[in-house]
Formats: sequence, structure tokens, C-alpha cells
Amino acid sequence: MVKWFKLFQNEWMKLIRKKSTLVMIGLLFFAVAVMGGILKWDSMKNPSQQSWEQTVQREVAQYSKTKQAVDPSSYQYERLEEQLQTSQYRLENDLPPVQKGSFWWFVEQSQNLISFITLFSIIAAAGIVATEFSTGTIKLLAIRPVSRWKILYSKYITTIVYGFFMLGLLFLFAVVIGAVLFPVESAVALNVTDNGIIESTPLWGYLQWYLYSFVGIVLFTTLAFMISTVFRSNALAIGITMFLMFTGSQVVFLLSRYEWAKYLLFAHTDFTQYITANIMMKGLSPTFSLSILAIYFIGFHVLSYITFTKRDIAV
Repeated sequence: MVKWFKLFQNEWMKLIRKKSTLVMIGLLFFAVAVMGGILKWDSMKNPSQQSWEQTVQREVAQYSKTKQAVDPSSYQYERLEEQLQTSQYRLENDLPPVQKGSFWWFVEQSQNLISFITLFSIIAAAGIVATEFSTGTIKLLAIRPVSRWKILYSKYITTIVYGFFMLGLLFLFAVVIGAVLFPVESAVALNVTDNGIIESTPLWGYLQWYLYSFVGIVLFTTLAFMISTVFRSNALAIGITMFLMFTGSQVVFLLSRYEWAKYLLFAHTDFTQYITANIMMKGLSPTFSLSILAIYFIGFHVLSYITFTKRDIAV
């Protein structure tokens, strides 16, 4: 365990000290700052013409309409019912939601930049193995008295920790810039318990957007890591994974009329669909998605493990 931790520590220090990592952190802060400036300008230039009550009433009407077209036994119907209940509860008890132009609204909007984190994690995962082969340093690792699988997974865990680290930075940047640019207005977040009781929850609950998005980050990072390990090509891993990241959901949408499409990986990588209730296709639920993702996840690791531990290490 000690040897494995030292391997991980070594990989982490190599990754975090790279100039490209510092550039990515700088780009992330710049993106959040620019987004904050644009949203601040827009909220001042185009203030909401409706009261929060009117906005929630419109949501109630939308939820009610959408429910009519959804299977009552589906997870989407259940989620829409919860959103309808909480919206009606707000109106009845005069509890305002998070509103446009406020601090927590900006923190929520910043989750749109999570695609940057996915991209950065893909780049890190694509290079962490392939670069060792292209530079020849893999031979130096291979002669160490450590199992190959420990070398492989010290690199993999490093990329996952890196993704979580960057996601944490995004949230931190959103909080700092949001506190500077936007007022912290009073608002109440609501949640429906398993017993059907509506209760208030901390506004830090908006962190769930980031945690749900981490599911997709892990899967795309694992895919890039597997391609990099199998083909020993940084460019190929980045190219294929990015192509699939940007086109996968469109492919699923086009094939959504077929029952078998729900078994495709990209029908499940956007886990935030279970927050918004905008489910990509019929028959999906968090449990089903986690089951399908687990199958792909294990498959990617089996390919990575077999390729790295069994194939000749020669460059």
C-alpha cells in the first residue's frame, strides 16, 4: 500500500506541476470570470419583468403539461410530481426560489462550464500513459519492483483525483466570483423526502449539480485512459473521446425511438438529467443508468488491465 501511494504521489506531482495544468487552471478561472461578467451585464441590462410568483406559476403549468405525456410508472413522472409539489408549496407558503441575478443563481449557472473539466480530464488521461511510451520512460517504471497493475492504477487514480480537483476549483471560482458580482438574496431550497414531506434544505444543495456531473467526467476520463493504454496514442485518445463526448448524446437522441438505444453509454453520461427531469429517453432511471455505466466502466478497465499487464512493454 505504501509503495502504491508513493507511485500515486509521484504521478500527482508530475501532473500538477505541468505547465499545461497551470494553463488549464488559468483558463478555468478566466472562463468563470468572463461568464460572470456577461451574466452580470445581462441581468442589469435585461432585468426580469416577472415576479418570482409569476415565474413559479409558469413552472407549475409546464410541469402539469409535461406530466400528461409521461408514463406514470416512470422515474421522470415521479420527478415531475416532486417538482410540481415543491413549486405549489412555494406559492402557498410565500417561499421565493433562487432568482436570476443572485449569487446562488450564478453558482448554478456555472455548472455549464463543467464541459471544460471533462475536456481537461480527458487530456490528462490521454497523456498519462501514452506519453510514457512516446518518451520511453515507461521502461524506467517497468523495472521497478512494483506490479504493473499498480503502476497502471496509480496513473488512473491520479486522473480521477485531477478531475475532482478541477471540479472543486470550478465551484470555488464560481463562489468567489459570484460573491463579488452578485447579491446574496434570501431564498429557500425545497426537497421532497421519501415520506412525501416537503422540507427546506441548505442552498449548498446546488453542489449536487457538480457531483452529478462528476459521473460523466469519470466515464469519459476512463474511456480516454483505456484508449490511451490500448493504442498508446495521446492524440487518438483525445480525438476519439472528444468526438464521442460531443456527438454521443445526438446519436442517442436520433436512435431514441429504438428500445435498445437505452443501453448505449451516452444515454447515461449526463446524470444531471435526473435533477431537471429532462430524461433523454423512456425507461431510464438513476438505478438503471448506474447499472449500465458500471458495465461499461468495468469493460474499459478490463481492456486497460489486460493490455498494460500482458502486452510487451517494449517501445
